[in-house]
Amino acid sequence: MKLFPYSIFCCVFFLIGCGPSPDQDPGTSASDRQPLEAETLRRAEDALTFGQAQARKARIGEIHYQLFFDLVSSEQVFSGRSILRFDLSQAESPLTIDLSGAEVDSVVANGSEIDTSYNGFFITVPATDLVIGTNEIQVEYSHRYDKDGTGLHRFTDPEDGLTYLYTYLWPYYANRLFPSFDQPNLKATFDLQVKAPASWTVISTASGVISDRSDSVSTWTFATSRGWWQRYRSITNHCGR
Repeated sequence: MKLFPYSIFCCVFFLIGCGPSPDQDPGTSASDRQPLEAETLRRAEDALTFGQAQARKARIGEIHYQLFFDLVSSEQVFSGRSILRFDLSQAESPLTIDLSGAEVDSVVANGSEIDTSYNGFFITVPATDLVIGTNEIQVEYSHRYDKDGTGLHRFTDPEDGLTYLYTYLWPYYANRLFPSFDQPNLKATFDLQVKAPASWTVISTASGVISDRSDSVSTWTFATSRGWWQRYRSITNHCGR
């Protein structure tokens, strides 16, 4: 996760806090307004500041990702469908969902397709399409395979001529694989489905491959690999645990 200086950010808050706006509730404190302002002031860049992460953490909980990846339709691009379910404690301001370098085909919020702002770095869901309580956001998208070792990396081994894929999601690369709240303190459970050649071995941090739900983990610890992998497994007894 990339962190940036706070000097300009804090100055903006200072100016905003000099006096209440005409429609502002006089009883609303600066700390109550901070999550709204942090999301609104997010710049279009491949980064998430500490303040933005804290603001999002303050309003989101009980996150679950239902993920589908198509790895057979193209050798250059993979397609995905992600359903994000989460509880929201404040729905007065837009919500951003991290997704870097993708082509977004559609976004459905709580059952209705919406016009959303996607700037190449994150999706912005308008406040009017959010509710207090449980929300469901579905995103259909495509993304080129990464070639720099991050996100979902695909390569062909020159020695055996076989194709391998693997993920590298730390510290802020999970959003190159699927739309997410890509920060370590927003843990989630996962359901995973993968469309891959029958001859491939698909391995993930979940206990299985298709429709397995993981324990609650951070986005960057959720990993998956595909290809002509060999699987080695051992069981060790941990004394004192």
